[in-house]
Amino acid sequence: MSRSFPADLAKHVRAQLIAIKERPPSNAVLTRLFETLYFASLKREEDQPISCRIAFVDRKDPDPHPPGRIVADRWQCCRLIQDLPLDVRTLVKLSTAVDPWASTLAVDIDSHGELRIWGLIDQSVHYSTFMVKEAESGSQMPGAFQAIIQGTGEIAVYHTHTLLGSLSQDVLVKRQQKVFESGPVRAILMKSIKPFQMRVKRKLGAALYRERGHWDQSLEYTWISTLCRILIGIQKYHHGGAILISDSGSGLNAKYPLPYDRLADALFRAAICEIENTSYSDEIHETYMDGGLDELPMQLYLDDVVGGNDLKETNEEITGCIRFLGACPSIQNRHVITTITGSRSLVGTQHMTHKMISRTGS
Repeated sequence: MSRSFPADLAKHVRAQLIAIKERPPSNAVLTRLFETLYFASLKREEDQPISCRIAFVDRKDPDPHPPGRIVADRWQCCRLIQDLPLDVRTLVKLSTAVDPWASTLAVDIDSHGELRIWGLIDQSVHYSTFMVKEAESGSQMPGAFQAIIQGTGEIAVYHTHTLLGSLSQDVLVKRQQKVFESGPVRAILMKSIKPFQMRVKRKLGAALYRERGHWDQSLEYTWISTLCRILIGIQKYHHGGAILISDSGSGLNAKYPLPYDRLADALFRAAICEIENTSYSDEIHETYMDGGLDELPMQLYLDDVVGGNDLKETNEEITGCIRFLGACPSIQNRHVITTITGSRSLVGTQHMTHKMISRTGS
């Protein structure tokens, strides 16, 4: 396989932007931009890796197509008093001051065709949490495209939530491999997801489960999103790791085995809470509000409020479980294999084993 360079990423991204009716800068400008990000990613500042996100935004018209309703947590571009050059030195310095999780650098080109950092974009935290599946929805990002330094020699380019392309060391990635949406990996996962769906359905009863026709798809999305969040959590610590899902624990030699069923139970309870709470809300709106009735039964109101609180608390419990699992390998040394087993581990199905293996210990 031939090596790829920032110029190859620039050519690919420009073609993608033209295809979706965006007006990208020239290929030369994109090449300079991606070269700067790439070389900055090779640096360290205060012994920390470099990480930053930029959005290519026209300062003269940063919001050309605003929505009809501006929500309170929508982004705003905050102008710097003085522009900064977009070069390696500046990005390295800004990486310690501007957290890409919460803010984004607004970049464009000046009258001389030079790349400049002209502002900061706030409220990026909502976009970040959505991208790592910590939230069910996320706001649009400004600009023709966004680019982020993901690691040493790794940059990725997005059009809001869609990956346009990435460069990992010298490998050009032109599209995401959506292994959880179709193919053999998803087929294997469905063997565990189906029993999870059936267990929820039995608990609630078929009539309540079928009040809305999307619960099978919603529970599948929740299950897979949980798995993705664990993988993202492991990746965040930069110590290497993997998850092994198996129908048998025989042959596994874990030095420190750790049974952990709490996430499975929390996912099951969250599914029950969400479906019941949705039913209460639907009844309130369809029967009483849309029906023009003046009085709402107190018990139905209490069921809706208490159910919403229970769902919120259980979702927070799930987040805590995911963070715990993602961090487990980091408390071991780099030659330890950590196995998490349980009769209902992760999704409430039997005989499922999760094995997180340090790369140096595998």
